[in-house]
Order: sequence, then structure tokens, then C-alpha cells
Amino acid sequence: MKEVKINDRIKREELAYDQGLNRDLYEKILSHCGHKSNVNRNKIVLNLMQLKAENGLVLELGSQLWQRWIDQFGINPKEIHCINISSRELEKGINYSKNSFVKPKFNLMDANNLKYKDESFDVVFGGGMLHHLEFEKAIKGVLRVLKKDGIAIFVEPLNINIISKLIRILTPKQRTNDEVPLERKHLSYLGKVANCTFIFEQFTSVPLGLISGLIMKKPENFITNFADKMDKYLLDSFPSLGPYYRSTTIIIKKMN
Repeated sequence: MKEVKINDRIKREELAYDQGLNRDLYEKILSHCGHKSNVNRNKIVLNLMQLKAENGLVLELGSQLWQRWIDQFGINPKEIHCINISSRELEKGINYSKNSFVKPKFNLMDANNLKYKDESFDVVFGGGMLHHLEFEKAIKGVLRVLKKDGIAIFVEPLNINIISKLIRILTPKQRTNDEVPLERKHLSYLGKVANCTFIFEQFTSVPLGLISGLIMKKPENFITNFADKMDKYLLDSFPSLGPYYRSTTIIIKKMN
């Protein structure tokens, strides 16, 4: 089998997004599943951003999550950089910034090869980015540009949850060919190279969220509230279940 060069993968990712990859169907199917985890995560992220990003130097791997985690939270960084391999995706962030109080600096850049100096940023973050990248290389780059007392925050899908796997199989056009939801080896690697906190999200929230989406108009309801409580109870009782959840929020700090 011919070895695929990382540059080829980068080009495929760029092409997929420049051609207009649309995840609306996938996100619609799972909208109720992720509602409570989004609410819970936002509280955690807001506290971290207030602590580290306010008047700080910030980097987003991606070009649109800053709208929610920075602009809508009312965080005012000293400077924020947003990068993307896709000019089309970058343009979406640029257009939003025209009416925002935060004015990021947008750069067309490969997140596998960050063009920033060592220890440049107080915060590095991204949503659904790492599983599109050459994982270990990307993490090394993040740790390199992160200040010693800085933090990195990423939200990533996991690869074990059976229902999520089935949904991915049924919606192949909602993703790129090279993306790989995080596996145990990725979580293990992170634990070796950095101080990491993994917040696992959505277990019973996946099947119950699908049911909620079919019979309830709003995602805030007794079904999703019950599922969220069950997810927390199961994780507290059986921590080893974590990798079987649908996704994880990862908080990364450099090792001393």
C-alpha cells in the first residue's frame, strides 16, 4: 500500500471544506443529544476564558468557535488569532467579525504546522479540530506555542460509542475522509505529554437525545435533563466508562 504523505491529507481537508462540506444534517440529528453537555461545557469554558483569555493572547485552531467562546461570552482578549486551512471557512469567521466587538486576526494556516513563536499564547482552543489533524504533531505544536501557565481547551468526538458510530456510517457525506474521532491511544498520548482533564459527555444522552428530538420541539426538556443526570451518575460510579461516551472536552496544561 502506498504511504500517504501528510501534505496529501492536508490538501484533501482543504479541498473538502473549500467545496462546502455541510454538517447540518449530522448536527440536526444530534442536536438534542448535545444540548445539556453544551450548557455544562459553556459554564466551564466561561470560567477558564475569564481567567486566562481576558486581556490575554489567544489562538483558535479554526475560525468560528471564537464567536461563542469569546465574543458571546463578552471576553476581551488583548489579541486573538484564528487559523484555518480552508479559505472558505476562514471567510465565514471574517464575515461574522464585521459585526462583533472582538476583532480577530485571521490567517490561512495549517494547524499541523503553527507559524508562531514558542510560548506565544495564554489560551489555545478549538472545536472538533484535533481529529482532523496529524494528532501527535498537532499536540506538540499546541504545547510549543502555549505559555507555561497557559491552557488549551478542545472539544472532540470519541470513536467508541456504538450509536455515534452508526450515525457516522449513515451520514458519510457529513465528514471528511481523513478525520478520525479520538481513540484510547490519543487520550493515552495526551496523558503522557501534558496535564489533562477529560470531561466526558453524552452516554445515555445519545439514545435518549435521539428520542427527544423525535417527540419534543425544544432540547431543554425532562428527557434530556434525565439523560444528563444519568450520564453524570454513571461516570461518577464507573469512571472507566468515560471513553465510551460520545465526546470529550479536554483541558490541557503544560507539565512542570
